Amino acid sequence: MNRLVKIPDKEYFDADGLSNSFLIRFDRSPAHAFTEMKQTDGMKVGSLFHTYILTPELFEKQYIIAPDDIPKDKRTVGYKEFAKDNPDKEILFKQDVEELIAIKEKIDAYTFEGNPLHHYLSQSEKEIALFWELYIDNKKVQCKGKADALYITGDTAILFDVKKVQNCLDFQKSVISYKYYRQANFYMTGLKALYPQLKSIRFIFITIEENYPNGILDFELDDDFIYEGEKENYRSILKYLNWNGNKNQLYDNHTVKIMKPDWLCA
Repeated sequence: MNRLVKIPDKEYFDADGLSNSFLIRFDRSPAHAFTEMKQTDGMKVGSLFHTYILTPELFEKQYIIAPDDIPKDKRTVGYKEFAKDNPDKEILFKQDVEELIAIKEKIDAYTFEGNPLHHYLSQSEKEIALFWELYIDNKKVQCKGKADALYITGDTAILFDVKKVQNCLDFQKSVISYKYYRQANFYMTGLKALYPQLKSIRFIFITIEENYPNGILDFELDDDFIYEGEKENYRSILKYLNWNGNKNQLYDNHTVKIMKPDWLCA
């Protein structure tokens, strides 16, 4: 099934399809891939960040900022009454959003290739789900991904991925550590399957530092990096297709020999 659709996170996660993050976990082991991921505090902060920056209308529905006279202590009468009056919203305090406000201002003021980044984001589909089919080894493979922002004009498309970081200058290391080159290729492949008429598809990482002065840099991987992502994604899907179905399978039981890297001098 090929489609581009805006759906809630739960509906996306419940939908069939191999995602980039699943395949990377599957490379580690099937057991890791099929273990349900618990939401950590860091993940909650990341979700809040993306919602505020990319979908402010959804932020208004999901969160509420408490007035100054509401205590933070959840055990107090004041907090309980405020929570009772807002049962469907997560309560935040001004301190929780001060950082987000500063980041949003920096993003709105940032220039991407001579134009305000806000221009691209305001005309993009945000948090949009992509579903596409691939045929590998004579088998149909359903894939999926959820893009932060998708900008299409004419026969040109840009996929934007916003990442909060400690130091923008360290992002190149993160690309390797977290295999972001695979993410870039995976989403570009999906968009090409959905819109074969596109002549140009780019994947741009927007990195912004979480602490003041909230520096911003954008990154684009070269063709060799994208091709490496394509090769690794292909191998991962093949591995999945040839898997024996044992969801409890962990690492192979053998000794791993660690080779000295070329850069380490004797």
